[in-house]
Amino acid sequence: MTSTRRISALALLMACASAPASAQSLFATRGLGVPVAPVDARGAALGSIGVGLLGFHTSMVNPAELAGLSRRGVSAALQPISTSVDVDGVEDGTSGTRFPAVSILYPVSPRLVLSVGYGGYLDQTWGVVSQSQQVINGENVTVNDLLRSTGGIAQMRVSASYALSPTFAVGGAAGLLAGNVDRLAVRTFADSANSIQFFEERRRWRYSTPIGVAGFRWDPASGIRIGASIMAGGELAARSDDQGAEERDYGSPLEMHAGASLRISPLLMATAGGSMARMPVTEGTTVTSDVLRVGGGLEYQGLRSGLRTYPVRLGMRWSQLPYHMDDEAQPTELGFSGGLGFRLGDPMDPAAVADFSLERASRSGLAGGAVSGGVDERLWRFTFSLSLFAR
Repeated sequence: MTSTRRISALALLMACASAPASAQSLFATRGLGVPVAPVDARGAALGSIGVGLLGFHTSMVNPAELAGLSRRGVSAALQPISTSVDVDGVEDGTSGTRFPAVSILYPVSPRLVLSVGYGGYLDQTWGVVSQSQQVINGENVTVNDLLRSTGGIAQMRVSASYALSPTFAVGGAAGLLAGNVDRLAVRTFADSANSIQFFEERRRWRYSTPIGVAGFRWDPASGIRIGASIMAGGELAARSDDQGAEERDYGSPLEMHAGASLRISPLLMATAGGSMARMPVTEGTTVTSDVLRVGGGLEYQGLRSGLRTYPVRLGMRWSQLPYHMDDEAQPTELGFSGGLGFRLGDPMDPAAVADFSLERASRSGLAGGAVSGGVDERLWRFTFSLSLFAR
């Protein structure tokens, strides 16, 4: 859910200029939304790439990463976000919570691990409120406008990871990109005689397309891990049963991820990675290019107490956001993160895992179009993930 306060008529103009859209951010008023990485709190603390990490994690980016897991379990991540927005000197804020990844994990044999998971893809929840004066029947009347979008597109997968050897594993997944987006527009009039009736309009779109994922994980030497994955899908279709709602077919999604980790010492690990994504294109109103993202971090595992390990993490990431109008600058995001983990049992085969991540990020872009000075956002993003296992 997202709480929304007054932002100004200029922000409403931004929203009205966009296609049915996206996230707890004004950048979601463009195209199909703001991307959501399907990573756990460990991946979020280490740069949000979620590929090629030594040790246990439940990020859904690369299905091969689960190879070697010996316990059945469940894993879920929770991500509250608080954002402050600056639009041409007018400031406001929003907040909300989402679930970037949920998985059920089931080792079938020492080499084969299956999982069923739900992960984020594009968040399409936003809202703006505007107040203006209009002349109606010769009188100045205060007009209140609310425009709100709720929903998003998620990925649902059935995945398999198979260890061909102790140092090399492959993985694959099949599933859907699917979701609903509800759009609400309400106009009310503050006339003293209450003679002007309010009106509202509601629309709902359903999105869906099949996807396939393939990846590998390779340990070429002790303390070194390399991983990569690719996700591709069919044409994303938007359908609606509401009269007057335009149905569309968007482009096909494509994502490529690669990352690596190095054990610098027995207690210190470094990781880095990057990705390139071609997001579904919104025809006619917004444009997108190949979206790049890079990130990395450090993890220290020297804090221990008996069978308990408390990893400490630092990370950063830089990414492009996909959607903008032809005459607008492409948005970017820069974030710095820190995190803490809890492991009960063997670090490579834990009985329970809890991870926390706190990220401070900034977004900027969209200058040159409806908002000449662009949009600036500052956000706090907290991620908590919990995994529980049984023999």
